[in-house]
Amino acid sequence: MATNGKQIRLYNLVFIFVSVIVAIIILSTPQAGAFIEKSAEFGPFAPLFAGAFYSDVITAPAATAVIFYLGKVQNPFFVALIGAFGSVAGDYIIFRYIRKRGIPEIAYLARRLKIKNKHPYAKYVAMVIAAIIIASPLPDEIGAAIFGALKVKTKYFLVISYTLNFLGILTVAWLGSVL
Repeated sequence: MATNGKQIRLYNLVFIFVSVIVAIIILSTPQAGAFIEKSAEFGPFAPLFAGAFYSDVITAPAATAVIFYLGKVQNPFFVALIGAFGSVAGDYIIFRYIRKRGIPEIAYLARRLKIKNKHPYAKYVAMVIAAIIIASPLPDEIGAAIFGALKVKTKYFLVISYTLNFLGILTVAWLGSVL
């Protein structure tokens, strides 16, 4: 049975909506907080998994809530240090896919806008936008896709992604520790 683009987008919206509901439950339910506190006893695994889900559009709201709560029960620096590894893993998969196969829509958009010939700093502006997206709780898919489309070397992307995810997760975990 074939599905069309509208059905796929509807499924994604439903998943995002469910993730937002889960985030609200995590932040407002003492039982969810107790569960996260108990999972924090396993050391680096809770931040690692939360970080892995932090970079995906569908799971980012719930992962951000978990990271926020982990900041209450673990050192925010530790949460960011470990969580960024999980987040980079997700970003790397997207980056490699875009870099190897490309996305026709991105290539078409680049040709239409003539990004390469428009301005000598256009590539750097795109990189800054991608960096802001990756550092924020916004979906990292967009930032990783931009870096992949710009053909950034893998080693540089990994360092950039880790650093930006570290800063984003540190901010969320720190807010959790002070609020």
